Order: sequence, then C-alpha cells, then structure tokens
Amino acid sequence: MKRFLFCFLGVFSALFLMAESWHTTIEFLCPPAQNVLPANAKNSNILLVNNCPIQPANQGHKTIVLGEEKSTDEMDLSEAPFFCLMHTSFEMGEHLSVSVYETPFYSTEDSTNIVFTPISQEQKKQLCEEYSSDILLILNKIEITDVEEVVLAQDGNSVAYLEAFVTTSWSVYDNTNGQIKDFQVVDTAYWETSGTSAQEALDMLPHRQEALLELAKQVGEKTSVSITPYWQVADRYVYVEKDENIQKGMDFFTKKQWQEAADAWLATSQKDPIVRAYAMMNAAFCYEIMDNLDKAVEYTNAALKELAKAKKNKAQQQLADCNIYLAELQKRIALQKK
Repeated sequence: MKRFLFCFLGVFSALFLMAESWHTTIEFLCPPAQNVLPANAKNSNILLVNNCPIQPANQGHKTIVLGEEKSTDEMDLSEAPFFCLMHTSFEMGEHLSVSVYETPFYSTEDSTNIVFTPISQEQKKQLCEEYSSDILLILNKIEITDVEEVVLAQDGNSVAYLEAFVTTSWSVYDNTNGQIKDFQVVDTAYWETSGTSAQEALDMLPHRQEALLELAKQVGEKTSVSITPYWQVADRYVYVEKDENIQKGMDFFTKKQWQEAADAWLATSQKDPIVRAYAMMNAAFCYEIMDNLDKAVEYTNAALKELAKAKKNKAQQQLADCNIYLAELQKRIALQKK
C-alpha cells in the first residue's frame, strides 16, 4: 500500500464572526505513477549517477526515402545520458534534495555493442558516504532509436516524418537497508513535414541528432514526473460550538495534539445531531492528519448518520460538505491501493 505523508500547514485564520468553523489547509503527499523511491526520500539527499554506456553512433537509426533504405549519418548521442540525468534532476529538485554525480561509471563500448557493468555494492556505499546521500538514482541505460522516412502522398507531395523511441533503465539504491529497485521509463517523439519534393520535406524536419538529444531531455523530465511524489493542498474546516468537549478539543488541536483532540471531540455529550456531527467531522479530520484514512471515513460516515437525524432543511449544507469530504477521503484511499 502506498503511503501518504502529511505536512500540516494549519495556520489558523481569524475566526469569522457568527461562523461555525475555522478554516485551515493541509498539504499531503500523493503517490507517483511508479512508487520506486524509498519512503524516506522526502527527508533524504538523493544522488543521481550516470552508469550508462554511450550508444554507438551507428546503432539504431534508419533512413527510408520513397521505399528505399538509405545510409544514415552517424548520430553522436554521447551527451544523451547527461541530458537525461540533468533534466531528471531539474524536475525532482522542485520537491526533493537532489544532486548529480556527473563522472560516468560505465565501461567503454566497442564498435557494435553497448557494454554495461553494474556499480558494485561497495562503490554505492562509497558514493553515499562521499556525497552524504541516502539514496542513489542510477541511470544504467539510455537507448534511442529512430526512423526517418519520406513517402509520397496522394496529392503528389512528399511527406517526411521522423519517429524516435527512447528506453531508459534505472536503479534506486537505498543506503539505509541496501535494497535496490529497478524500473524503466520509455518515451516517443514524432515530427512530420511535407514538401513538393523528398528533399524539401526532409529539409523541414528538425535537425536529426539535436531532435534525438531533445528526446533524452524529455525522457528525463518524464522520469522525474513518474517517480517523484507530488503535493496537493486541500481546504479543511474545524467546527466550533459552545460545548465543553468541543472547545477542549480545539485546545488540543491548536497544539497539534491530534489524538487528544479527536478523543475530546468524540466525548461530547451534546444531543443535538448537528453538533454531534460537527464533533465527528472534527475527529475525522484529526485521523486524516494522522494518516488513518479508514478511521477518518468511519467518523465521516458517523457524522452523516447524525445529520440524517436533524430536522428537515436544518442540515442541508452540512450534509453536502460532509459528502464532499467523504468523496475526497475515498479517492485518496483508492490512490493508496494502486
């Protein structure tokens, strides 16, 4: 189960006159598409490491003009690993503490094959110690293939396209327990032009080598988005009533004593179902802050049952607010189970 991390921002605004609630906000950490970073990533230093061999310049590129395969110029993609890593770090650095070890660990390549040598466990530990890092994000492979082709359209013009594919392979090393997770990120790019001749159409395509290096940057950004947790801010309301236990709960709440606040609110002896519902909603919010979403749902449902007991038209807004909150909780639980 993916875990949501909570950070309470709750600086209370002034209590609005005649209002029944205090407004606050929470910020919670949502799971990324690929849950590969350790749970301690938020408070860790992450070192990005290049362990990627350079792709041979004559590998993976094809040119076809009007059905005939042509020789392809060599593509120098030696900078692709660096571009990929740097753009991964730019995006991740918005949320996490990230640095890049630029010196490549990879072995040299021969004229036909990409040669890969994994970083040893001892080398990983040394990197973590030298750079005060808890986590290594290692790029082991980036391979870019492409096809540039010109075809004849029905109107007699020539249509040229460049279609490129990139595959990256990564490892995440957690120095706190020695665990390693491997994952892949792939991406594609496509360009198309047309002209009165094959050469004119080809000339309007982007510079081929530069386009492929841009794809390396693009997959770096995609990697960051797919593995970096992201934060959402949500509005929450704490209901206030002239009740001893509800006011006692507020005292605990302002001190960030969440469990004590929830216990105080649930101990209310009020018979008014709306007031009892307020207490349960407050308790549900406390359990949300404590990352116990099941309990939050339990007390939100209990609040709905209390509101159903209220006199007709007395609790319509409260019912609407409660149902909206319940839907948000259920959505978060569904995301955790992915």
